[in-house]
Amino acid sequence: MQDKAYFALPLSAQGLNVFGKNVATLVGMSGSSSAIASTLKATYDPSVRTDNLEVILTLVTDSGIRRQFKKVYTSDGEIKNKDILIWPNFVSPQWDAYFLYNELTHNGTSTSYRAFPFVGDMQGDYFRIVVDREQAPVLLSRDGRIVAPDRVVKSELLVLSDEAVADNPYKYEIYRSNKPFKGVRLLSPTGNEGGYLLINYSSAQGANLPHDWMRPGAHSSLNPVRLGIDFGSTNTSIAYSSDSTQEQGFSFGNQRVSLMGNELPGKPLFPRENQVFFFQGAGPSVMSNAIKSVLTIHDNRRLPALKTGETLKMRNEREVVGGFPSFADNLPFSNSEKNKITLFYPNGVGEVTQIHNMKWEDTDADKAHKSAFLRTLMLQVYATLFAQGLVPNSIKWSYPSAMAGQLLYSYQSIWETLKTISPVLKENGERYELNVSRYTDTRSLGTDIGTGAFGTVGQTSTGSEEGFGGGFGGGFGSQDSSFGCGFGSNGSSGFGGSFGGDFGSDNSLGGNAGFGAQENKAPAEENTSEDFMPDNPDKEVSYDPEPLYTMTNANSNPSLSEAEAVANFISVKYGTETNVLNLCFDVGGSTTDISALFYLKNGVTMIKQNSLRFAAQRVSQSVAKFPQFKKVLSSICAEYKIQMVGLNFGNDTYNEHTAPYFFDQIVNRLNDNQLEHLYQRIAADCPQLMCVNMYVTGLLMFYAGQVAHKLIDDLNKTPETEWPARRKPNVRVTFAGKGSRLFQWLNTINAGAAKQYYGQMFVMGYGKAHLMETLAGWQLIELPQLHDTNIKYEVSKGLAKGDTILKRPRNQQPSEIIGESGFELTGNDMIPRPIEFTNSITPAMLGQIGVRLRADNTKSQADKFTEFCSFFYQAARQLFNWSVNPAELETACRDMNISGYVQNMPEFRSARREAQEGGKPFSFVAPIIILEGMKFYDNTLLRLLR
Repeated sequence: MQDKAYFALPLSAQGLNVFGKNVATLVGMSGSSSAIASTLKATYDPSVRTDNLEVILTLVTDSGIRRQFKKVYTSDGEIKNKDILIWPNFVSPQWDAYFLYNELTHNGTSTSYRAFPFVGDMQGDYFRIVVDREQAPVLLSRDGRIVAPDRVVKSELLVLSDEAVADNPYKYEIYRSNKPFKGVRLLSPTGNEGGYLLINYSSAQGANLPHDWMRPGAHSSLNPVRLGIDFGSTNTSIAYSSDSTQEQGFSFGNQRVSLMGNELPGKPLFPRENQVFFFQGAGPSVMSNAIKSVLTIHDNRRLPALKTGETLKMRNEREVVGGFPSFADNLPFSNSEKNKITLFYPNGVGEVTQIHNMKWEDTDADKAHKSAFLRTLMLQVYATLFAQGLVPNSIKWSYPSAMAGQLLYSYQSIWETLKTISPVLKENGERYELNVSRYTDTRSLGTDIGTGAFGTVGQTSTGSEEGFGGGFGGGFGSQDSSFGCGFGSNGSSGFGGSFGGDFGSDNSLGGNAGFGAQENKAPAEENTSEDFMPDNPDKEVSYDPEPLYTMTNANSNPSLSEAEAVANFISVKYGTETNVLNLCFDVGGSTTDISALFYLKNGVTMIKQNSLRFAAQRVSQSVAKFPQFKKVLSSICAEYKIQMVGLNFGNDTYNEHTAPYFFDQIVNRLNDNQLEHLYQRIAADCPQLMCVNMYVTGLLMFYAGQVAHKLIDDLNKTPETEWPARRKPNVRVTFAGKGSRLFQWLNTINAGAAKQYYGQMFVMGYGKAHLMETLAGWQLIELPQLHDTNIKYEVSKGLAKGDTILKRPRNQQPSEIIGESGFELTGNDMIPRPIEFTNSITPAMLGQIGVRLRADNTKSQADKFTEFCSFFYQAARQLFNWSVNPAELETACRDMNISGYVQNMPEFRSARREAQEGGKPFSFVAPIIILEGMKFYDNTLLRLLR
């Protein structure tokens, strides 16, 4: 049986235009009937060096006359392991952004074939090659530059291959054109004519060929949709909706076409260079809630020279020029740093740089990376939706409420550039406009400090309360015994109390020594006009709700905080409950965003939102400290036959610095059932990592209890609630975000232990006595489920919603509570006053830590954190045999010096610098108990576990 070989068409441009759309029939590659019977066939003999290619053209006239022409050529060689790719996989008069990736660069060396792209012109039913006066194709490039006239085609060389990268064996270039690519002209290594490669666009449904949507009616009419985009530190999520459809995600399929046929079905071991330097999609489809926030960038030497007046940032923030989002798995990984991943192709391009962890960076280079990521990603979104008959007409984006104003204004500028990215045209030729949401800073500047934590202060309110009845599970009694007893069924005595005899005689750690004993007293902003006073427990609270947004004004499109977006998403499910405080923790890579919903007289209202820089990366980054995790990875890969470059294939690149990268890789590649097994392997072979998980999730749940305490107190001081007969409310805790899977770990391994651990943490944070006094029953904690299809869609779907029932307090500042006892505030009268752990903490207050916000050294310190740490240690010791000298824990608590730690945090120093140099309000805020937890994690926990 003869093998098949493919040859370039030995026809002139005039011949190609004469045969037109029948070229596919001419060469025997069309299954459809055609008006022509002519054929072009060839036979190639690779064993012969000369006269090795015989081409036979058989012409058949309309009258049936047959005439045959035969010619023998000497082939200058074969083209192997090279490709030319086009994107997208369709042509339409309503689309004007076409890209070509060429590994046969037009100004390549004398040892390789060279390809010169040309385009076609859509004229009614015909798609002809654009030719010059001599009827030769108008080639786009020559000698490393675009030579096609702008009046004929608007084209660019976005990535070049010239003498600047002559030392690199891998060559590629990328073109952009406003007209579809029709094919390429080939020149052989010796400079001889090499013929033409012609692209076959097909109107047949389901064909693997690029789609022909040139004729009117060939493509369905375009329906507008709203986009919601959640740009995260590790993952990005996109959802859409319309007036007639609910919020939903979608998948990115393969919309690129290989002219050399190298992209065959099946998954290669690891992707080639053209899978990272161009639009990706040859592997499995990628769901729109699983987009990695990773950008592959080109070597700067391959990029065009700066134009007059153009800066490096302006060039590198452009779509395609600035790089491509990385969809591919199992890349040839070499090394990982804080913001950079290095790949290595040993027999090709060599080192490749990927940028990750972009979200919180704000240099010009970082801004360019984020802009390039979003702009190139949007091209893929447009193409994916266009194929479904959809076109975006608006974007709503989100931000963590912990993000400072200056960084948010940078983001606003980046998102605004998307207005010009649309490649979709209306039938009249006008471009579809894109309405991009705007960030508006509605936060208070602190004029009401000290007069109420979560709402605006009003008059005192009184109201009667009923007893416990009607709560979840029928009141307190049914579950009271579950706290303080052992985790398992072995009859153990449980965690209760403090560290007990192992850790000291009481909860206070004794004496006056504590977290504030060695405070750094360097002033943050001594001359402040704000009068810091404790919250007044007798003041009435008024939320004065207003709609989160309205759809009546098409130009009114505000951006939302991530907490607001999640609240908008869950409001449909929980928005009609009139006596339940719903707390939702959206756990991301770098932040945990908290939203609280309660039904007030005017409807369901998000009465609180805030953001903590304490999230899933605390767990994923910790694997660097535990060599045992490599055993977990190896066993999981062996069981599920996963080949992972750098671990069980190729050179071993697993080490302390790269371990977090491999952690992210494995959790991204496992399905829900496999994840369950991963958690079990971690518990068995790397229990230290389970302890870190319990620490992070336990502290978040402890803080949830504290927040609920404050919110219930505030709700009892407002006349705006709809409580029937002022019944005591219930509290529900729910979770969102990919990072919320952290709460699945313990629940998967021991559901009873998880219920007790998280339940007790919440009760301890709230205060058991106060909880029994103010709530109708035990809290309901709905831990995330393994098979929840909405994970990581919550924010983007909340952003993509149309009309909303959700309301928010007017001009509400993202609110935090201090979360720790033993602190005092000094007012303008210079009198220090003690504050409760539920007291609000504002950016201005935290800016004065160690000065006007200080630990009272006459009292025991860090009682709340110690209470949390006590229960965490007892649980970790009982469940995972973590044994440590309790004296070391005690020492770590005594020597905390939280003021000095906070003042040295990059976020604090940046906020102080902006306040001092730019005259802006101090913008950083976080609960003291979370800051204590961060320092204990950094300085003590990982060291003792290791």
